[in-house]
Amino acid sequence: MPHLSVSQNFRQNKDASPRSVYAPRCSCTADAVCLLMNYPALREGGVVHSLTHNQAALEIFREIGDRANEAEALKNLAEVHQALGERVAARQHGEQALVLATELGIPLKAECEALLQQIETGEGACEI
Repeated sequence: MPHLSVSQNFRQNKDASPRSVYAPRCSCTADAVCLLMNYPALREGGVVHSLTHNQAALEIFREIGDRANEAEALKNLAEVHQALGERVAARQHGEQALVLATELGIPLKAECEALLQQIETGEGACEI
């Protein structure tokens, strides 16, 4: 059986659950990173896939204490909720991402601030 890259594995298993696609090949950390890295590809699969996969990644990142990727997953969830028109959930996830990004001093902070501004003004809704 040929070895598939993460992106090839993902493309061939779009309808599978997040863990079933990656669990046989990836550690817990790699599993979550695989989920998060494929966020743009999930956009093609629809909002439900994006929401499901990013929630799974968030749980894994929290479980293993990976705060930088936790912030990224929270920002992604904010974008998904914004696309769904769910401003309260979008704002909550965006604010959590901003707090983590600020505490960690990572560049994601600027993205979170811009996203929260968009959510507050109702402008620039993300297309997922």
